[in-house]
Amino acid sequence: MNYKNIKHYDNITVVAIYGNNEGMKALPALRKTAACLPGSKQLLITNRHISCDVPQKITAPIDYFGYSNFCMFSLWNYIDTDYALIVQHDGWALNADNWKDKWLEYDYIGGLTHAGLVNNTFITNYQWVGTPNVTVVQNGGFSLRSKKFMSALVKNGIMPSRYDDYKLNNEDIQLTAFMRPALESVGIKFAPDDEAKLFSFEHLYDKIHDLDNVDKIFGHHSRFRTLIDDKTMLWHLSKEQTNAMLFENTAYDLFSKHYNYKIIQ
Repeated sequence: MNYKNIKHYDNITVVAIYGNNEGMKALPALRKTAACLPGSKQLLITNRHISCDVPQKITAPIDYFGYSNFCMFSLWNYIDTDYALIVQHDGWALNADNWKDKWLEYDYIGGLTHAGLVNNTFITNYQWVGTPNVTVVQNGGFSLRSKKFMSALVKNGIMPSRYDDYKLNNEDIQLTAFMRPALESVGIKFAPDDEAKLFSFEHLYDKIHDLDNVDKIFGHHSRFRTLIDDKTMLWHLSKEQTNAMLFENTAYDLFSKHYNYKIIQ
């Protein structure tokens, strides 16, 4: 399929999954991201219908652990388009001009996280940088997935491993790290790291990102940032915490100075 001349992205559903009676808080991120992809469909998956103009599909209540299971095994059955772009209240598109149609050639793309898998050992805090044969976890909270990818576990009988450390059971860690070899063996194509770092960011790191051109990144996802409305953000770190976290000031300046968000801190 040739995507070079796509102008209307009716093959993409921008979706937020909030089966916990909190669907309303995802709407700003959902709408803002869909506006970056003209013609894309919008969908809120929730356990309780809310009054808004966004199409909704109802599911059972979903807790923290249920969310991962839903994404891995059920989401594909709710999506009517070739792709789904998952957003959350803390993950959304930043600049439509940074979108690349090339990303539709992949079955999965999400921003590079601080975590990676080296010889089946899970490594965090960017300690994997410079290590050969690393599989970097690609963020799931703002991620583009093909219908083929979303149904791959069910259709190929691929099951996740379960770990005592609950974080390792998160769907993006499972799908893009632990289960990646099995998924690749059935034809799933993950975006290379060089594309993933342009698609989105979780945190900024000078050994991964070009800090002089962070305005070229399409989107982001981080639990430290929440979209309140079209131009207002809640920043969950204090000024002291922001200063103490490596390059978080660069992210703050991107939102406040380049994108002119009003930031509540």
